[in-house]
Amino acid sequence: MPYKRDEEEKFFYHIFDKNLNLLWEKNITLPYESDLFRVIDYDVQENGDLYLLSKIFKEKAKDSRKGKPNYHYQIIAYTNQGKNKKEYPIILEDKFLNDMKIAINQVGDIICGGFYSDNGTSSINGSYFLKIDQNTTSITSKSFKEFGIDFITQNMTDKKQKESSKTKRQGEGCGIV
Repeated sequence: MPYKRDEEEKFFYHIFDKNLNLLWEKNITLPYESDLFRVIDYDVQENGDLYLLSKIFKEKAKDSRKGKPNYHYQIIAYTNQGKNKKEYPIILEDKFLNDMKIAINQVGDIICGGFYSDNGTSSINGSYFLKIDQNTTSITSKSFKEFGIDFITQNMTDKKQKESSKTKRQGEGCGIV
């Protein structure tokens, strides 16, 4: 919906079934400044439940500020024909989630997947999967797979491979930037 700078983010959703019958519609105002909020992905279930994956920025709408990550992910769910709203902030203490996609499994758990880095950096160190319980909003399962040095350097020049290997040995990480 049209908005003015520094106003809260506004949406108007029309949710249809597979035969294009209107299930519900709703005018939604979120408590985030429009300049600091982005919808990244969404999932609509057959029953009309809507899950929005959003990126919420701390300061300016830039992925990093002074080399440090400047956002976190949050899922906002509208269920029961848009009558119920639940927020799922996704913040891990020891990892930073660089990229994310979502899906809802058969029992209603939220499945997230993407790339991560060590906290405080924006390079990519590996991939992850999370499972979030839709009732408790807690992460019930998580899995991280670090990329090996061979995978990271496979298309690099010899010089870049040596630099990355040296950086990895010094404990500074060699993630993909």
